[in-house]
Amino acid sequence: MTPTHGHLAVPEKGKGAEAGPRFVNFLFLKINPNFRTLQSNEKIVAKEEFLSAFERYQEKTAALSYSLVGLRADCDMLLWRIDPDLGMFQAMSERLLTTGIGKYMSTVHSFLAATKPPVGPGKQLLVEPSGDIGMPGRFKYVFVHPLVKARNWYHLPAAERQGILEDQSRIRAKFPTVKLHTAYSFGLDEQEYMMAFESDEPSDFLELAAALRESGWGAYTARDTPTFTCVAKDLREILDGLG
Repeated sequence: MTPTHGHLAVPEKGKGAEAGPRFVNFLFLKINPNFRTLQSNEKIVAKEEFLSAFERYQEKTAALSYSLVGLRADCDMLLWRIDPDLGMFQAMSERLLTTGIGKYMSTVHSFLAATKPPVGPGKQLLVEPSGDIGMPGRFKYVFVHPLVKARNWYHLPAAERQGILEDQSRIRAKFPTVKLHTAYSFGLDEQEYMMAFESDEPSDFLELAAALRESGWGAYTARDTPTFTCVAKDLREILDGLG
């Protein structure tokens, strides 16, 4: 399926993979229950203002919307944003949170990371988790979590780390219905990586996550929580579901 929940084209500052990283932001928002006590006409105006602001930024940046209503108690919505300009996230958030419904929203989590170009032929293999940094948004679900490796992971010989990563890749290859996006947070945020797995089948991701946890890769994981299960939806549908 192709969910209509955002704009997928990312503006480029330059041409090709060497143009630089694309910054990634996972913004989790929570609605204040007081919003539901407003009159119907007030809520309609408040939602339209938020939606209009979001659509204007769609012309400048990639932004996908997901619902978490009923799946987590601490947040209701995810905006997954990708842009070569880090300042775009601030400008967009400032505008959205000053709209009618935005004034009733609080930021529960905001994870920051950046993509890296894939390793090309003849280049040294990365001793880091590899993944598809192509554009997301073609699956019903995304499963998002930060990742911090144990310190002893970085003390392993490069060849041993590479072997573990190759084993991880073999495990992922057994689950072609799950697509991985890896972004890197070193120096940008508290975590080291942001992992986003897309799939149309939650059960497939469940099996993959269990297999990865039992692998050598899992043995060197210090933290991979909180974990978010998010459903791709059109932003208007998400806003209507908030009250």
